[in-house]
Amino acid sequence: MLSESFFIFLTILFIIYLQDFLRRERWLSLILIALIAALAVMQRYMGSVLVATGFISIVLLPNKLTIYRRIRMSFCFIVISTTPVIIWLIRDFILTQTYFRPNFPSNYSLSQNAYFIIDLLTVWFIPRSVPFLMRAIILSSFTFIAVAIVFISLKSGIRDRKKLAATIPLGIFIIFYISVLLISATTFAFERIDHRYLSPVYIFIIFFILLALDDILALSNLFRAYKILIKFLVLVIFSLWLLYPFAYAVKMISHWMLIGAGEFNTITWRNSQVAYWVKANPLPPVVYSNFPDALYFFTGLKAENSPKKFQFNSFKSKGDDLLQFKESLRLKEAYLVWFYNSGRDYLYNINELSSVIGLREIANLSDGAIYLLKSAD
Repeated sequence: MLSESFFIFLTILFIIYLQDFLRRERWLSLILIALIAALAVMQRYMGSVLVATGFISIVLLPNKLTIYRRIRMSFCFIVISTTPVIIWLIRDFILTQTYFRPNFPSNYSLSQNAYFIIDLLTVWFIPRSVPFLMRAIILSSFTFIAVAIVFISLKSGIRDRKKLAATIPLGIFIIFYISVLLISATTFAFERIDHRYLSPVYIFIIFFILLALDDILALSNLFRAYKILIKFLVLVIFSLWLLYPFAYAVKMISHWMLIGAGEFNTITWRNSQVAYWVKANPLPPVVYSNFPDALYFFTGLKAENSPKKFQFNSFKSKGDDLLQFKESLRLKEAYLVWFYNSGRDYLYNINELSSVIGLREIANLSDGAIYLLKSAD
C-alpha cells in the first residue's frame, strides 16, 4: 500500500501544532511537533523536511522568545525528532555495514526533473491539453498576482501580520520539500517524479490559493461601487475552476472502477493465466521472475528477481553478470516465470537471456510463459 496518505496526515498535524507553538510558545506544542517529525522521518526520509521546517520556524519566527530560549528549544526539537532515525541507522549499520540501501546514479538531469515538477504542478490547476509553456506562464502569473494581493492587503491593514506569519511554515515546507525532491531525484535513481511524490504539498498550495481569494474579497470592500461585482466574479471563476478537478476525479474513478484500482489490482493482473498455471502446477524451490512481487501476491510463491541489465532506473549502474548467473544454474534446477506486461526495462529481456542461457519453454500462456533454465549451451 502506498504511504502518501499517512505522510500527508503527519504533515498536516505537524503544521497545525507548529502554528500552535508559534502562537503560544509552549513546551508541550514543541514536544508534539518533535514527536510528529520523528515519526514522519521514520516513515520516509523525506520527513527530514519537517525537521528542517520546524528548526527554522523555531529559530526565526517566535516573537516573544529570547535568543537563549530559541536555541534551547530548537536543540530540544532536533534531539527528539532525529534520535529515533539515528538509532535506526546505527541498527542498519550493525546488521548490514551500510546506513542506507545502495544508491545508484539517476537517469534524469536537474533540468528534466525541474520540468517534471513544473509540468505536474501546472496540471493540478490547468488541463494538460494546454501546452506546457502556456501552463507555466499562466501559473507563474497567478502566483505573482496572489503574492501581490497578499502584499497589498498587508499594506492596507486588511491582513493581520501575526496571522499571516503563522502561514510562513507552510511556505517553508513547500519550498524545502520541492527542493529536496528535485535534488534527490537528480542524485539518486528512483521512479520518475509523479503526482504521488508531489502530493504532500498539494493541500498547502490550495491553502495559499484560498488565502489569496480571501484577500481579494476583503480588498473588494475598498471599492464600494464594484464590491458586489468583484465578489461575484471571484466566486464564479473559482466555482468554474472547481469543475476541472471534479471532472478529473470523476474520470479517474470511472477508469479505476472499469479496470481496477491500479498496481496488481487490475483486471489484467487478476485474470493472469500465468498465475493460474503456477497455482495449478507447483514449481521447485528455485524460481526466478521479472515480477516476483506479483507472483508472490497472486500465488504465494517466493521467487527471485530475474537478472538485471542495470540497477533500478539507473542506466549508469552495473547489472548482473549473465555468465556468472549461468554458472550458478549448474548446481540447481531453476525455472523462470515471465510476464509479458513487464515494463521493467532494467531487466534482461527473454531474447537477451536466451542468447546466454538455455531456455526450455514449459508453458506459453496469453500473458506470459514458464521456462526451465539450463546452464548448458
